Amino acid sequence: MGEELNFDSVEMIEIPVTIAGTRYTLREANGSTATQYQDAMLKCATLGEDGKPVRIEGMGVIDPKLVSMCLFDAEGKSVPKAVIQGWPSRIQRQLAKKARKISELDEGDETLESLTEQQKKIAEKIAKLSKGSSAKNELKA
Repeated sequence: MGEELNFDSVEMIEIPVTIAGTRYTLREANGSTATQYQDAMLKCATLGEDGKPVRIEGMGVIDPKLVSMCLFDAEGKSVPKAVIQGWPSRIQRQLAKKARKISELDEGDETLESLTEQQKKIAEKIAKLSKGSSAKNELKA
């Protein structure tokens, strides 16, 4: 048989967050929240005959929804999605990224966002290497 899994605690991971002087708590997604997030992701993708996505639509609402389900105010109430959508994108993105990480929602999954981020980093590395090669070639000439 396989190895035994033993969870000593079912305490949710919580991270304090301050936005414009207001304190919040970013909490790990529970099972229900994780299921809703995964369902929303699947609803955005139209799959082809081979089972691979051929069209992705409506991804913009997923991160604010996840953050709303994981971010709580000082009274323990979840922060409404409309409030989160009013914050700058950089704040929303960081909160969503952290919520996915502590909830292990991106474990091994490739999302449009993760692939786009990888593509951006690779392009930056290529640009740096290209500049370095150009400088070396100029020195040789």
